[in-house]
Amino acid sequence: MDQSNTKTGNSKNLPESSIDVGSEAEETIHYDPLQHPFDLTDHSGQNDNSQPGVMFVNGNEPGRVILLDTPRVEVGRASSCQIKLGDISVSRRHLLLETTPEGVEATDLKSRNGVFVNNEQIKRRWLSPNDIICLGPRVMLRYALFSNVELEIYEKMYRAATLDPLTLTYNRRYLSSYMEQIQSSQAKKKNLSLILIDIDNFKGTNDSFGHHIGDQVLIHIATIIRSSVRIGDKVCRYGGEEFTVLLNEVSAIEALEIAERIRNKVEHSLLRQDGITIHSTVSIGVAMIEETHGNLDNLFQLADTRLFAAKRSGKNKVVNQSRPTDRASEK
Repeated sequence: MDQSNTKTGNSKNLPESSIDVGSEAEETIHYDPLQHPFDLTDHSGQNDNSQPGVMFVNGNEPGRVILLDTPRVEVGRASSCQIKLGDISVSRRHLLLETTPEGVEATDLKSRNGVFVNNEQIKRRWLSPNDIICLGPRVMLRYALFSNVELEIYEKMYRAATLDPLTLTYNRRYLSSYMEQIQSSQAKKKNLSLILIDIDNFKGTNDSFGHHIGDQVLIHIATIIRSSVRIGDKVCRYGGEEFTVLLNEVSAIEALEIAERIRNKVEHSLLRQDGITIHSTVSIGVAMIEETHGNLDNLFQLADTRLFAAKRSGKNKVVNQSRPTDRASEK
Protein backbone atom coordinates (compact mmCIF):
# COMPACT_ATOMS: atom_id res chain seq x y z
CA MET A 1 0.00 0.00 0.00
CA ASP A 2 1.28 3.46 -0.85
CA GLN A 3 2.26 5.33 2.31
CA SER A 4 2.18 8.75 0.59
CA ASN A 5 0.72 11.74 2.39
CA THR A 6 -1.00 14.83 0.98
CA LYS A 7 -0.49 18.47 1.89
CA THR A 8 -3.46 20.68 2.63
CA GLY A 9 -4.20 24.14 1.32
CA ASN A 10 -2.75 25.03 -2.07
CA SER A 11 -0.56 21.94 -2.43
CA LYS A 12 -0.48 20.24 -5.80
CA ASN A 13 -0.58 16.48 -5.75
CA LEU A 14 0.68 15.65 -9.22
CA PRO A 15 -0.67 12.52 -10.93
CA GLU A 16 1.51 9.44 -10.93
CA SER A 17 1.78 9.56 -14.73
CA SER A 18 3.76 12.82 -14.54
CA ILE A 19 6.69 11.09 -12.83
CA ASP A 20 9.33 9.52 -15.05
CA VAL A 21 10.04 6.21 -13.36
CA GLY A 22 10.66 3.96 -16.34
CA SER A 23 13.37 1.33 -16.25
CA GLU A 24 16.85 1.90 -14.88
CA ALA A 25 18.25 1.84 -18.41
CA GLU A 26 16.27 4.90 -19.46
CA GLU A 27 17.80 8.36 -19.50
CA THR A 28 16.20 11.03 -17.33
CA ILE A 29 15.00 14.32 -18.80
CA HIS A 30 16.33 17.15 -16.62
CA TYR A 31 14.50 20.43 -16.35
CA ASP A 32 16.26 23.77 -16.77
CA PRO A 33 15.82 25.68 -13.46
CA LEU A 34 15.84 28.98 -15.34
CA GLN A 35 12.62 27.98 -17.10
CA HIS A 36 10.68 27.56 -13.85
CA PRO A 37 8.50 30.47 -12.72
CA PHE A 38 8.99 29.95 -9.00
CA ASP A 39 11.82 30.94 -6.67
CA LEU A 40 13.32 27.98 -4.83
CA THR A 41 14.27 30.19 -1.89
CA ASP A 42 10.53 30.73 -1.24
CA HIS A 43 10.02 27.37 0.39
CA SER A 44 6.67 26.91 2.11
CA GLY A 45 6.91 30.24 3.87
CA GLN A 46 10.16 29.34 5.60
CA ASN A 47 12.79 31.89 6.53
CA ASP A 48 14.55 33.22 3.42
CA ASN A 49 17.85 32.04 4.87
CA SER A 50 16.74 28.41 5.04
CA GLN A 51 17.28 26.08 2.11
CA PRO A 52 16.02 22.51 1.58
CA GLY A 53 18.67 19.84 1.51
CA VAL A 54 19.70 16.35 2.57
CA MET A 55 22.48 15.28 4.90
CA PHE A 56 24.33 11.96 4.73
CA VAL A 57 23.77 10.18 8.04
CA ASN A 58 26.00 7.18 7.37
CA GLY A 59 28.42 5.89 4.73
CA ASN A 60 31.85 7.33 4.00
CA GLU A 61 30.67 10.97 4.06
CA PRO A 62 28.54 11.41 7.21
CA GLY A 63 27.62 15.03 7.81
CA ARG A 64 27.88 16.05 4.17
CA VAL A 65 25.01 18.35 3.16
CA ILE A 66 23.71 18.66 -0.40
CA LEU A 67 21.24 21.46 -1.08
CA LEU A 68 18.22 20.80 -3.27
CA ASP A 69 18.84 23.90 -5.37
CA THR A 70 17.25 22.64 -8.60
CA PRO A 71 13.62 21.57 -9.08
CA ARG A 72 14.41 17.89 -9.69
CA VAL A 73 17.22 15.98 -8.03
CA GLU A 74 17.73 12.29 -8.71
CA VAL A 75 19.60 10.05 -6.27
CA GLY A 76 21.27 6.82 -7.36
CA ARG A 77 24.34 5.15 -8.83
CA ALA A 78 23.86 6.40 -12.40
CA SER A 79 26.23 9.07 -13.69
CA SER A 80 23.19 11.18 -14.65
CA CYS A 81 22.08 11.46 -11.00
CA GLN A 82 22.73 14.77 -9.26
CA ILE A 83 23.39 12.92 -5.99
CA LYS A 84 25.57 9.93 -6.82
CA LEU A 85 25.89 7.00 -4.43
CA GLY A 86 28.31 4.11 -4.65
CA ASP A 87 26.53 1.51 -2.53
CA ILE A 88 25.61 -1.52 -4.65
CA SER A 89 22.27 -1.87 -2.83
CA VAL A 90 21.17 1.45 -4.36
CA SER A 91 19.54 1.33 -7.79
CA ARG A 92 20.96 3.31 -10.70
CA ARG A 93 17.98 5.68 -10.45
CA HIS A 94 16.59 5.18 -6.97
CA LEU A 95 14.93 8.35 -5.65
CA LEU A 96 13.53 11.58 -7.09
CA LEU A 97 13.34 14.72 -4.92
CA GLU A 98 11.15 17.46 -6.40
CA THR A 99 11.25 20.97 -4.93
CA THR A 100 8.13 23.09 -5.45
CA PRO A 101 6.71 26.20 -3.73
CA GLU A 102 4.69 23.80 -1.54
CA GLY A 103 7.65 21.79 -0.34
CA VAL A 104 9.76 18.79 -1.31
CA GLU A 105 8.24 15.54 -2.52
CA ALA A 106 10.05 12.20 -2.60
CA THR A 107 9.26 9.56 -5.24
CA ASP A 108 10.59 6.02 -5.47
CA LEU A 109 11.79 5.48 -9.06
CA LYS A 110 10.83 1.78 -8.98
CA SER A 111 14.03 0.97 -7.10
CA ARG A 112 14.97 -2.61 -6.32
CA ASN A 113 15.27 -2.16 -2.53
CA GLY A 114 12.71 0.58 -1.96
CA VAL A 115 12.56 4.02 -0.34
CA PHE A 116 11.66 4.31 3.34
CA VAL A 117 10.74 7.52 5.16
CA ASN A 118 10.81 7.21 8.93
CA ASN A 119 10.82 3.40 8.55
CA GLU A 120 7.72 3.35 6.31
CA GLN A 121 8.11 2.26 2.70
CA ILE A 122 6.75 4.89 0.32
CA LYS A 123 6.07 5.33 -3.35
CA ARG A 124 5.53 9.05 -3.15
CA ARG A 125 5.43 11.40 -0.18
CA TRP A 126 5.81 15.00 0.90
CA LEU A 127 8.76 15.42 3.22
CA SER A 128 8.84 17.20 6.56
CA PRO A 129 11.96 18.62 8.23
CA ASN A 130 14.10 15.97 9.95
CA ASP A 131 12.52 13.08 8.05
CA ILE A 132 14.94 10.15 7.74
CA ILE A 133 15.12 8.69 4.21
CA CYS A 134 16.54 5.18 3.79
CA LEU A 135 17.50 3.90 0.36
CA GLY A 136 17.58 0.16 0.77
CA PRO A 137 19.35 -1.39 3.75
CA ARG A 138 22.50 0.74 4.04
CA VAL A 139 22.08 4.37 2.89
CA MET A 140 20.45 6.91 5.20
CA LEU A 141 19.77 10.60 4.51
CA ARG A 142 18.15 13.29 6.65
CA TYR A 143 15.95 15.90 4.99
CA ALA A 144 15.98 19.36 6.58
CA LEU A 145 15.78 23.09 5.98
CA PHE A 146 19.29 24.41 6.57
CA SER A 147 20.05 27.97 7.58
CA ASN A 148 23.27 29.63 6.48
CA VAL A 149 24.63 29.29 10.02
CA GLU A 150 23.83 25.56 10.07
CA LEU A 151 25.43 25.04 6.67
CA GLU A 152 28.63 26.67 7.88
CA ILE A 153 28.70 24.52 11.02
CA TYR A 154 28.02 21.28 9.16
CA GLU A 155 30.62 22.14 6.53
CA LYS A 156 33.24 22.56 9.25
CA MET A 157 32.20 19.27 10.86
CA TYR A 158 32.32 17.45 7.54
CA ARG A 159 35.76 18.82 6.71
CA ALA A 160 37.05 17.87 10.15
CA ALA A 161 35.75 14.32 9.76
CA THR A 162 36.96 13.66 6.21
CA LEU A 163 39.84 16.01 5.32
CA ASP A 164 43.44 16.33 6.42
CA PRO A 165 43.52 19.88 7.87
CA LEU A 166 46.96 20.72 6.43
CA THR A 167 46.76 19.51 2.83
CA LEU A 168 42.93 19.48 2.43
CA THR A 169 43.14 16.04 0.87
CA TYR A 170 41.02 13.21 2.25
CA ASN A 171 42.24 11.68 5.49
CA ARG A 172 42.93 8.02 6.25
CA ARG A 173 39.57 7.58 7.98
CA TYR A 174 37.73 8.65 4.83
CA LEU A 175 39.85 6.33 2.71
CA SER A 176 39.08 3.37 4.96
CA SER A 177 35.32 4.04 4.72
CA TYR A 178 35.55 4.48 0.96
CA MET A 179 37.45 1.22 0.58
CA GLU A 180 34.76 -0.58 2.61
CA GLN A 181 32.20 0.80 0.17
CA ILE A 182 34.23 -0.44 -2.79
CA GLN A 183 34.63 -3.86 -1.15
CA SER A 184 30.86 -4.43 -1.41
CA SER A 185 30.71 -3.42 -5.08
CA GLN A 186 32.11 -5.69 -7.75
CA ALA A 187 31.40 -3.00 -10.35
CA LYS A 188 33.61 -0.46 -8.57
CA LYS A 189 36.44 -2.98 -8.32
CA LYS A 190 36.77 -3.13 -12.09
CA ASN A 191 39.46 -0.90 -13.59
CA LEU A 192 40.46 0.39 -10.15
CA SER A 193 44.03 1.57 -9.70
CA LEU A 194 45.96 2.62 -6.62
CA ILE A 195 48.87 5.07 -6.71
CA LEU A 196 51.13 5.33 -3.64
CA ILE A 197 53.32 8.46 -3.49
CA ASP A 198 56.17 9.15 -1.06
CA ILE A 199 58.14 12.40 -0.91
CA ASP A 200 61.86 11.73 -1.35
CA ASN A 201 64.24 12.91 1.39
CA PHE A 202 61.44 14.61 3.31
CA LYS A 203 63.09 14.04 6.70
CA GLY A 204 66.16 15.88 5.45
CA THR A 205 63.99 18.86 4.46
CA ASN A 206 62.43 18.97 7.92
CA ASP A 207 65.81 18.64 9.65
CA SER A 208 67.44 21.34 7.49
CA PHE A 209 64.68 23.95 7.33
CA GLY A 210 62.23 23.11 10.11
CA HIS A 211 58.71 21.72 10.22
CA HIS A 212 57.17 24.98 8.99
CA ILE A 213 58.92 24.56 5.63
CA GLY A 214 58.14 20.84 5.71
CA ASP A 215 54.44 21.67 6.03
CA GLN A 216 54.68 24.00 3.04
CA VAL A 217 56.25 21.17 1.02
CA LEU A 218 53.35 18.89 1.92
CA ILE A 219 50.82 21.53 0.86
CA HIS A 220 52.77 22.21 -2.34
CA ILE A 221 52.89 18.56 -3.39
CA ALA A 222 49.28 17.88 -2.37
CA THR A 223 48.20 20.75 -4.62
CA ILE A 224 50.19 19.28 -7.51
CA ILE A 225 48.62 15.85 -6.99
CA ARG A 226 45.09 17.24 -6.91
CA SER A 227 45.72 19.22 -10.11
CA SER A 228 47.09 16.12 -11.87
CA VAL A 229 44.18 13.73 -11.33
CA ARG A 230 40.65 13.62 -12.69
CA ILE A 231 37.40 14.75 -11.10
CA GLY A 232 36.19 11.90 -8.92
CA ASP A 233 39.64 10.46 -8.19
CA LYS A 234 40.31 10.21 -4.45
CA VAL A 235 43.47 11.88 -3.14
CA CYS A 236 44.34 11.05 0.47
CA ARG A 237 47.17 11.89 2.84
CA TYR A 238 47.92 8.36 3.97
CA GLY A 239 50.83 9.01 6.32
CA GLY A 240 53.33 11.73 7.26
CA GLU A 241 54.75 12.32 3.78
CA GLU A 242 52.81 9.63 1.90
CA PHE A 243 49.78 10.16 -0.31
CA THR A 244 47.43 7.75 -2.06
CA VAL A 245 45.32 8.24 -5.16
CA LEU A 246 42.44 5.90 -5.99
CA LEU A 247 41.52 5.96 -9.67
CA ASN A 248 38.19 4.53 -10.84
CA GLU A 249 37.44 3.44 -14.40
CA VAL A 250 41.04 3.68 -15.58
CA SER A 251 43.28 1.45 -17.67
CA ALA A 252 46.79 0.44 -16.62
CA ILE A 253 48.25 2.78 -19.25
CA GLU A 254 46.13 5.71 -18.05
CA ALA A 255 47.07 5.07 -14.42
CA LEU A 256 50.76 5.07 -15.34
CA GLU A 257 50.33 8.31 -17.30
CA ILE A 258 48.68 10.02 -14.31
CA ALA A 259 51.41 8.79 -11.96
CA GLU A 260 54.12 10.01 -14.33
CA ARG A 261 52.37 13.37 -14.67
CA ILE A 262 52.49 13.78 -10.88
CA ARG A 263 56.18 12.79 -10.72
CA ASN A 264 57.13 15.15 -13.53
CA LYS A 265 55.19 18.13 -12.12
CA VAL A 266 56.74 17.71 -8.68
CA GLU A 267 60.25 17.47 -10.13
CA HIS A 268 59.85 20.66 -12.18
CA SER A 269 57.86 22.77 -9.67
CA LEU A 270 60.12 24.58 -7.21
CA LEU A 271 58.75 25.77 -3.88
CA ARG A 272 59.95 29.21 -2.83
CA GLN A 273 59.14 29.99 0.78
CA ASP A 274 60.69 32.48 3.24
CA GLY A 275 63.64 33.11 0.93
CA ILE A 276 64.30 29.38 0.57
CA THR A 277 63.98 27.41 -2.66
CA ILE A 278 63.02 23.75 -2.21
CA HIS A 279 63.40 21.17 -4.97
CA SER A 280 61.37 18.01 -4.24
CA THR A 281 60.89 14.71 -5.97
CA VAL A 282 58.57 11.78 -5.32
CA SER A 283 58.74 8.01 -5.70
CA ILE A 284 55.56 6.26 -6.84
CA GLY A 285 54.18 2.72 -6.93
CA VAL A 286 51.16 1.85 -9.09
CA ALA A 287 48.97 -1.27 -8.97
CA MET A 288 45.76 -2.38 -10.68
CA ILE A 289 43.01 -4.33 -8.91
CA GLU A 290 43.02 -6.94 -11.70
CA GLU A 291 46.56 -7.88 -10.67
CA THR A 292 45.31 -8.90 -7.22
CA HIS A 293 42.11 -10.64 -8.36
CA GLY A 294 39.92 -8.09 -6.60
CA ASN A 295 41.70 -8.24 -3.24
CA LEU A 296 41.99 -4.68 -1.88
CA ASP A 297 44.48 -5.59 0.86
CA ASN A 298 46.78 -7.14 -1.73
CA LEU A 299 46.30 -4.05 -3.93
CA PHE A 300 47.84 -1.87 -1.21
CA GLN A 301 50.60 -4.36 -0.58
CA LEU A 302 51.50 -4.55 -4.28
CA ALA A 303 51.55 -0.75 -4.68
CA ASP A 304 53.67 -0.45 -1.54
CA THR A 305 56.13 -3.05 -2.84
CA ARG A 306 56.50 -1.08 -6.06
CA LEU A 307 56.91 2.17 -4.14
CA PHE A 308 59.77 0.58 -2.19
CA ALA A 309 61.29 -0.58 -5.50
CA ALA A 310 61.16 3.00 -6.80
CA LYS A 311 62.97 4.20 -3.68
CA ARG A 312 65.56 1.46 -3.87
CA SER A 313 66.29 2.06 -7.57
CA GLY A 314 67.26 5.72 -7.12
CA LYS A 315 64.03 7.62 -6.22
CA ASN A 316 62.16 10.10 -8.44
CA LYS A 317 60.67 7.14 -10.32
CA VAL A 318 57.36 5.46 -11.07
CA VAL A 319 57.26 1.69 -10.77
CA ASN A 320 54.46 -0.05 -12.60
CA GLN A 321 54.45 -3.79 -13.11
CA SER A 322 57.99 -5.14 -13.21
CA ARG A 323 60.34 -2.21 -13.85
CA PRO A 324 60.67 1.51 -13.07
CA THR A 325 60.13 4.26 -15.60
CA ASP A 326 61.99 7.53 -15.50
CA ARG A 327 60.95 9.80 -18.33
CA ALA A 328 63.52 12.42 -17.42
CA SER A 329 66.43 9.98 -17.80
CA GLU A 330 65.12 8.73 -21.16
CA LYS A 331 65.37 12.16 -22.79
